[in-house]
Amino acid sequence: MNKALFPLLRHMRRTIKKSMIVNLDAVYSSLGVTHQHISYWRNNPASTLTKGSLKFNVILKTGDLFGLNATQMEDLANKAGLSLKRNTDDFAQCFGMLLAKYPGKMTDLCSSAIVSERMLRYIRAGKHLKKESILALLIAMEQDLDVIQAVLMRAGFILSKSLPHDTVIAWTMEKELSHLEGARRIQWLNEVLHSLDLPLLMSRSAAEL
Repeated sequence: MNKALFPLLRHMRRTIKKSMIVNLDAVYSSLGVTHQHISYWRNNPASTLTKGSLKFNVILKTGDLFGLNATQMEDLANKAGLSLKRNTDDFAQCFGMLLAKYPGKMTDLCSSAIVSERMLRYIRAGKHLKKESILALLIAMEQDLDVIQAVLMRAGFILSKSLPHDTVIAWTMEKELSHLEGARRIQWLNEVLHSLDLPLLMSRSAAEL
């Protein structure tokens, strides 16, 4: 190859790379996110923190930007452990019915799920919904996987087959938890998650326990 071409090729590579970065910045701008958001989500795939429903809004904007239909958008959301089928009023009603059938005390349920009573009140009212808290409460109530998925979806979440954390929880619930009662189910799950270096089912800090 002619040595005179090397500087030209290097210039072309730099130009293409710069063009890609500029175009990516334009996409991020259109979606209302930054490099920091994308980096955090990439490094914390199990997190469903939305910072004012940011993830939901990004998915909706992505659908508009790339011409996705409703099914494709829901599939995209599911890969992130989310669902666009959320309905907080429907969730509050459904969750309230499950709580009404719970035979024990609410304080005992919170203790089993490692969820504060304050958080339970928020969730019961359909406010400050956190996936890990709702999931822990449903597991402590000994609900089966189908019920859990249905309730989570109403809250805007889902156990995703695309996330190791969610896959481990779903598999363990189906294969290992049927013989365990509420509190022990959470403990068992957390032991499995800890052994795999995955986030635990815990919405209270160590100082609160």
